[in-house]
Amino acid sequence: MSMVLELSADWSGQALAQPHGRIELRREGQSLWLRGEARCFDDPLPSLPPGRCPGLWNFEVLELFLLGDDARYLELEFGPGGHWLALAFAGERACVDEQIEIAPTIEVDPDRACWRVACELPDQLLPPGLARVNAYAIHGQGAARRHLAWRGGPGAPDFHRLAGFDALDPTLRNP
Repeated sequence: MSMVLELSADWSGQALAQPHGRIELRREGQSLWLRGEARCFDDPLPSLPPGRCPGLWNFEVLELFLLGDDARYLELEFGPGGHWLALAFAGERACVDEQIEIAPTIEVDPDRACWRVACELPDQLLPPGLARVNAYAIHGQGAARRHLAWRGGPGAPDFHRLAGFDALDPTLRNP
């Protein structure tokens, strides 16, 4: 079983002329697998080499948030340059772990039309009672910066607004 989170609207819910991308989640044994795809915008990349990148949300990025019991959640970010960030929270914006290790595979199509990410998320990494999810993408600079969401909300973009998350398919939850 899988669940697809289509990024086809901006933060306020305004439909895009063309979908930006998607994240597919599927369960395999004791892991949740993430496969994402996004359009390339060729924004500048972080100055760090590919790998963990603090502040990745300031660049072109695809994000997944996984919410469990007691407002514990995991934030995963991926960029087309091979950069990534994984953060654990114990309440809204209360980061408790910035050193989570993941091993995503990120590749850009040769024609630069899109880029893809795949990543295994073992159950021990996921928040207990995993039940809700949201997905986002950011690209552009200055006045052209865009915040896209699977489930957006009112007001300014706020990816940590947990009330806006939606149900995760029950077959994908951790045991």
